[in-house]
Amino acid sequence: VPDHADFFFSTADFTIDFWFYPQTIDESIIWQQGYDQIKYGDATPTLKINLGGASVTSGTLLRPNIWYHVMVTRNSTTINVYLNGVNDGSVADGTQVNNSTIVAIGANTAGNLPFEGYIDEFRISTVERESSGFTPPTAQYTSDANTVLLIHGGETKSGTTGSGATFTDSGNTGHTVTEVGNAIESTGNLYKF
Repeated sequence: VPDHADFFFSTADFTIDFWFYPQTIDESIIWQQGYDQIKYGDATPTLKINLGGASVTSGTLLRPNIWYHVMVTRNSTTINVYLNGVNDGSVADGTQVNNSTIVAIGANTAGNLPFEGYIDEFRISTVERESSGFTPPTAQYTSDANTVLLIHGGETKSGTTGSGATFTDSGNTGHTVTEVGNAIESTGNLYKF
């Protein structure tokens, strides 16, 4: 997703949340913006979040072939990681989240392994959506005024998947998303909803 002012959080609150279904425990990138990232399987099958100058690792060991709901938030100066609605790690950090020339989902441009599995309902918001435990969603998200990117995983594409197919995200922002590398369009029931 090309850089846009929507993704420049600076020191403000934000939320990145999504469902994911890992098929391996190999280290891979789920989201990356500059040096900030959400990684899976960094030495152990956990989530590792690097934002600004801070890092936090989820406390739960994850298994392949299971859907997990993940929510990463910044509430004032605290980064929280929620796994399936439960706080699974936090760290104090109020530094600026990097602005970058690209927002990458499922891979990055620095040669790290692409994520092997499925990602659905990927949303970026300019508010902290939860400050305590919550119940993960049971249906697709609906875009609102604070949604700056929303990918349901089934948007209509133009072009060939894996070879530069493009689509417009399902938020109200009109961001163009380009599929690259090993992207595979689902033709079966591989979505969470």
